[in-house]
Amino acid sequence: MNAFLVCALCAWGPAEWPDSMHVAAVPFLNVRSVDLGQIHLELPDGTPIASHRLAHTGRRDTINGLAGEWLALDDTLRLFDAYLWPADPPRSIEEETADGPVFSDEWFGDYILRVVDGIHIARAYEHYEDFGGPSGETFGIDVFCTTGQALNLFRRLLRSRFVSQDDARAGLDRILSGGWDGEDPLVFGWGGEGGGFSLVLKASDRTDGAWCIEYAMGTC
Repeated sequence: MNAFLVCALCAWGPAEWPDSMHVAAVPFLNVRSVDLGQIHLELPDGTPIASHRLAHTGRRDTINGLAGEWLALDDTLRLFDAYLWPADPPRSIEEETADGPVFSDEWFGDYILRVVDGIHIARAYEHYEDFGGPSGETFGIDVFCTTGQALNLFRRLLRSRFVSQDDARAGLDRILSGGWDGEDPLVFGWGGEGGGFSLVLKASDRTDGAWCIEYAMGTC
């Protein structure tokens, strides 16, 4: 395994955390007692947590396929770090329809430009190709985070962007329940009217030690 992959797979230390970590769990993240037996708080999605309130415990776990560590919050409480994110997560947008309100996450292209800071969200990019008929557009971010955190946001984007299709449902279910060790790219693609879409989670090929989440759209 490459050296930068080893670095990205290890747990962050407080010195590498941004000033605040944000809850990335819909609708909320459970905060538990030291023995994990009781739920003390429910922190809503997007809640910022000052990093000086967090500390490593060394207690690692896998929950819903997400690998992570139970962090100490204010010493006396515990939360699972796979449901944290080094930036504000995608915002939920409410749209009124004839059948009532419908919620979706903000457009990925807008999101990556909003949160890129050149440090923790190290890079945001967009690439457009036109072949005189077929065309394609790609949006991506390079993020310094754990594999569990990267997979959690990848799943969130899939839930937001994917239009249900029977032939792709089995693959989607595997991603939503299975784990990811960071070694091989995680790819999910689906067709749409006049084209196709894909989401990829992989080690960044431009930012050492970062994970890359990439969303692509193509027309026929």
